[in-house]
Amino acid sequence: MKKFPSCGQSLDSPVRLDVLVGSGLLDSLPEESFDRYTRLAVALLKAEVSLVSLVDDHRQFFKSQVGLPSPYDTIRETPLSHSFCQFVVREGSPLVVEDARTDDRFCHNLAIRDLGVISYLGMPITSQEGFLLGSLCAINSHPRIWSDEEQHLLSDMAGAVSTEVHLRQSELTLKKSLGLLQEMEEQREKSLHMLVHDLRTPTGAIVSLTELLESTPPELTTEQLDLLHHCHDSAESLLAMIGEMLVINKTQTEAGSVLRSCLVVSSLLHDAARMTLPSLNDAAIQLSVDCPDDGGSIWGKQQSNPPSPSEPAQQRGKVFPCELSDFSFSPTCST
Repeated sequence: MKKFPSCGQSLDSPVRLDVLVGSGLLDSLPEESFDRYTRLAVALLKAEVSLVSLVDDHRQFFKSQVGLPSPYDTIRETPLSHSFCQFVVREGSPLVVEDARTDDRFCHNLAIRDLGVISYLGMPITSQEGFLLGSLCAINSHPRIWSDEEQHLLSDMAGAVSTEVHLRQSELTLKKSLGLLQEMEEQREKSLHMLVHDLRTPTGAIVSLTELLESTPPELTTEQLDLLHHCHDSAESLLAMIGEMLVINKTQTEAGSVLRSCLVVSSLLHDAARMTLPSLNDAAIQLSVDCPDDGGSIWGKQQSNPPSPSEPAQQRGKVFPCELSDFSFSPTCST
């Protein structure tokens, strides 16, 4: 069985709650990347109910559920008075209950009356940082002895759910980093434009003034005329440098837009597969990437002019206009 944190965690721990909220999973819609594990738990463990339950300081939210009675199958949450999963977080270890009615720890839990929870098997779901976020559990409405094999199986599936949580956290971190990078780039461009404008206007005035003085020379000494010519030449050189700065900035902006918006699909998928492979191997889950190396590119909204049909990148695969938010990093696994 997989190793879990050696001690439980307080449900109202501010750091744990920040990580849970920051995952973006609370109060989110059902997703296939989590639903597949509750379906597998029901099918492989012959359970009536399976939940991916995320526990905060006053309730448990069901990111995924199979088999819950109405209305809990639609509201997808209960108060902690109906929660067994909270004890997985509190104790930091798997929870095995054969008959809750005869167990002093749970015999007064309202989940017995309202949800029909009699036998329960729950395994911890952890964040990237190691915080306990909730439980993947299997439930029956009758007493049951959970075998070691069944406990190992659910533990492996909980590990895969944790990996999905980690990928979601990484995706959010990446989006925030990209957003911050874009803001910094926009601020740089704005500052450069302001600087160039502030320099170009007075410099142009200096050039015009020196040209005027040179065309209608007053009574100036030779030394003064030399200084006037030097001032004119220096101002023209500064204007040329400002023009070059504008050209360089435009080139960098266009190149940065392409780099930010183009993702090679095959490379992205293979990188994701390499990151998740160790966890999937531990859970005895096989992962295959069905995408050729020339499987095309993804162009984001920053790229206003994707490659033309005559360019090689377009010929090698389809190019899809999209945004990063259109994608999730959830591999399709087969066992």
